[in-house]
Amino acid sequence: YPRRDGLYFWGRTPNSKGGRVVIQARWDSGWRRVAVTRAAATGVFEGLIKRKYGREKRGAVRAHYGNGGSLPFSMRPVLDFRQPPFGTESG
Repeated sequence: YPRRDGLYFWGRTPNSKGGRVVIQARWDSGWRRVAVTRAAATGVFEGLIKRKYGREKRGAVRAHYGNGGSLPFSMRPVLDFRQPPFGTESG
């Protein structure tokens, strides 16, 4: 998430285990590593990258762990929407 003081990220590894996580950002030339962090034993990781990337609400980031990577996460905010509880009518 873009913030005034940098780019905040958090996530969980697919197997909920600790390990090295590489955060990558999309640039014109492709994906570039912008941070490396470690997931805790529970697989949860978070951090703050002190850079302006994403402040213009453009671009995308992804996490790479082990042999796989996450889907890209857009810097464009997603608007809230009303989702009625399951089994009820909207209206």
